[in-house]
Amino acid sequence: MRPGLLFRWFAVLLLGFFFLSTLASDQPDIDSRVKELFAPWESRISPGCSVAVIRDGSFIFKESFGMADLEHGVPLAPDSMFYACSVSKQFVSMCVLLLEEEGKLSLDDNIRKFLPEFPDYGNPITIRHLLHHTSGIRDYFSLWEMAGNDFQDYMPPEAVYEMILRQKDLNFLPGEDHMYSNSCYFLIYRIIEKVSGKTLREYARENIFQPLGMKNSFFHDDYSRIIKNRAMGYYPSEEFGFVNMISRFDLVGSGGMFTCVEDFLSWDNNFYNNRLGKNDPGMIQKMITTGKLNDGRDAGYALALVPGSYRGLDIIEHSGSLGGYRTHYLRFPEQRFSVVILSNLSSFDPKSRTREIADIYLEENLGKPEKSDLAATISSQAAGESAGKKKSGPVALSESEIDKFSGRFYSEELECTYTLKTDDDSLLVNVRYRPAIKLISKGNGVFEGPQLIIRFLEKEPGKALEFHADSGGAKGIVFVKE
Repeated sequence: MRPGLLFRWFAVLLLGFFFLSTLASDQPDIDSRVKELFAPWESRISPGCSVAVIRDGSFIFKESFGMADLEHGVPLAPDSMFYACSVSKQFVSMCVLLLEEEGKLSLDDNIRKFLPEFPDYGNPITIRHLLHHTSGIRDYFSLWEMAGNDFQDYMPPEAVYEMILRQKDLNFLPGEDHMYSNSCYFLIYRIIEKVSGKTLREYARENIFQPLGMKNSFFHDDYSRIIKNRAMGYYPSEEFGFVNMISRFDLVGSGGMFTCVEDFLSWDNNFYNNRLGKNDPGMIQKMITTGKLNDGRDAGYALALVPGSYRGLDIIEHSGSLGGYRTHYLRFPEQRFSVVILSNLSSFDPKSRTREIADIYLEENLGKPEKSDLAATISSQAAGESAGKKKSGPVALSESEIDKFSGRFYSEELECTYTLKTDDDSLLVNVRYRPAIKLISKGNGVFEGPQLIIRFLEKEPGKALEFHADSGGAKGIVFVKE
């Protein structure tokens, strides 16, 4: 080799070595900045979270902070198993797409094709409506709690299904609007089991988790089963520091998956190179395509994934929360960069943390920080609520109203009775063993509180007085005076 050529090769190698050395020296600094974000939870006396950062198909950061089990002194680890909450829904969506690929269903099928006992509301509800939360079906969590139940108690699947079937109306006509409803994915799980002849646990294991090597992940459809490496869920407590979330909840579809951050690597990679079913890349495109409303507007929600943007870059994400668990999965598809955080503390905010991690790793790609739409919305709502309170405070009740609005009211849809007691300007609502809910009179038979809104209706002479109740994802539940 000529001396000049040898020198050039040596220079290239030296430059490459310098570049790799720079990267290696930068990484510890980046890692330390990320770890600082989680310092408040890096403790032997606190629950916390597991964090994974993925770039170009590999983990570039994988750490756990805090404790998986405070009673037994078990720290969190990357293989700690968390309840994934609504992050589970994207795996349910993938099951539907795989069944569609098998020719066993179509997204535009009327759900009564598979659930013939489901009410006919006059307009067809399709599987696509369920997937995009545009069906108008009332949320079963809201219904269950309105009936005086606790979601942490055992919720028999058939009891929940029968409650959904009892609803006489929808929140809105199918396709007219978008409203997140856990009932949608609960119904999807029933359709998956009807069509496949297998439980969701079995179908997802055979068609998603095993092919992708997600050896730890599964749908937990039996609360009595032991979960190895389980991260227990906790609530903060002023008196005790933290208290257990004791739950027998084991419904699947709307949630139900247990997983760990280690398993998310193969799931994340599958968005760039589909290895499921017939390996069709079009399946991934369906996963990230948002639904359309009847008037052509974008529903803003894909198949259990939410496309959007952050500081000028495209993102796809989804959050989850239930009891003592909080989860978030954030992808920057163009940068092939993802963050997943699984937490076992109800006060933890994983969505904000995923963005702060992105700020560190993608600081050269991101645009200037801007006030988030969410923060602006919250600020706007707070201002509106504050202004509203000034304009419309509590309204005193007349003696006739106190007599009329007091009493026992029954709902066929919830199969429960509300006992109402009135005061000068408020209404106390008792249902079963739950603490009383206090609602403030807004006048004209309307009572509002943080968890419930009641609107009394004047009926024809001789007919019983009734009111309609709204709570969370359930609107217009009818109660009639006994």
